[in-house]
Amino acid sequence: MSHRYDGSNVKPGSGYEPIPKGRYLLLIIDAQEGHTKTNGDYKVVVEYRVYTGPFEKRRIKFHNVIFFPPDHPMAGLALHYLRCIGEPYEGEFEVNPDAWLGKLVWGEVAIKGKFNEVKGIEKFTEGETDGPITYDEPLVSAAAAEAEATEEAPPEETLF
Repeated sequence: MSHRYDGSNVKPGSGYEPIPKGRYLLLIIDAQEGHTKTNGDYKVVVEYRVYTGPFEKRRIKFHNVIFFPPDHPMAGLALHYLRCIGEPYEGEFEVNPDAWLGKLVWGEVAIKGKFNEVKGIEKFTEGETDGPITYDEPLVSAAAAEAEATEEAPPEETLF
């Protein structure tokens, strides 16, 4: 099926600006299972929404939580993630990404190219919604803060 579209008066670029790097309270709004392209390791691709502050409701996509084999030097990262979101992480357990939805975490957000990425997370404790949200760069315009990303970055095999 095809669709005719006239893009002659459309300006290039999305107008999207990433939020400043810093520490944000993030809400998990999507978690999709998959496998890495390189080794076929199980992974969950997480999407967040900033929960509070001047960038509330902005989305951060494509955070890969990769479940590496036990002998891999980064195998503990997925367990750290599960502990931070209050999911089982010790011994043998079922990974249930549907149970991740609606959970809050503190995320250390960075800028990669023209998109945001989550570089690390910390456990959220109830009552911290007014906690320290910090920015390492000056705030961008209010218009940019309200803008939603309409184009998506290609999912990368980035490590959490």
